[in-house]
Amino acid sequence: MASVSPPCQLAVGTLQTISSQPDPGHVQRAFLKRSYRVASSRSSGRASQVSTASATPKTKAANFLSLLSNPAARMAKLRKGLSEAIVKREGVESAIAALVKANPTQAPGRADHLQGKWQLLWTTDESDFARLQRRLGPVPVASLQLIGVAGGLRNDQAANVITIAGGLLSVVLTSGCKSDPRDSGRVRITPPFRIQVKLAGLPTPIAKDLDGEETFVQQLYLDAPDAMGGCLRISRVGRFGEKKVAGSTFVHVRL
Repeated sequence: MASVSPPCQLAVGTLQTISSQPDPGHVQRAFLKRSYRVASSRSSGRASQVSTASATPKTKAANFLSLLSNPAARMAKLRKGLSEAIVKREGVESAIAALVKANPTQAPGRADHLQGKWQLLWTTDESDFARLQRRLGPVPVASLQLIGVAGGLRNDQAANVITIAGGLLSVVLTSGCKSDPRDSGRVRITPPFRIQVKLAGLPTPIAKDLDGEETFVQQLYLDAPDAMGGCLRISRVGRFGEKKVAGSTFVHVRL
């Protein structure tokens, strides 16, 4: 199911706009539309040939060669495949794997354009947020990640903002964040951890510092900064000491 990010995942908070946070379904539809016009402005119309349903073998071969010679069209096709899989709720993980293999950003955990405001588009069923969605049933839930200065925080800070019932209730989880000198794709999530509860966007007395172990988020895919404003990001939560990063996977789009 499509879900939103958990407490251990990055996020940030200039929280003035929480009550007007976009509906995730609307974000999905907007993402599908804007993708993925298949980079038509960059590919001079070649990309529009890629999805011809009744193409002959000769045309298919020509389309394949066009994709090979046109990286922008190839990436647009992969992004479009992911957005369609998310809407259909099938084939998402294979679409993610294809994009991760084609990640255009070197050292995504250190990239300047990692900072910003990110709406959760999809997460795996075992994530904390997916479980929250199942518990709340028809009540709308959304998640926003804010990272660094571009997200409205300090350069070394991140937060996860979970909104319930259109912003009637929101929970803000803030933490430290920093790049990992040993792994260029990794962002470390560090203390101090703090939780703040708001009602209709207004602070409540419910605010507390939390204990917690340092974790990390592996940035698996990050759009190049010139690709639709670097609008797509795929990440996975991990714990130090694990031989394999096997935590929940998240797909975010930049707001």
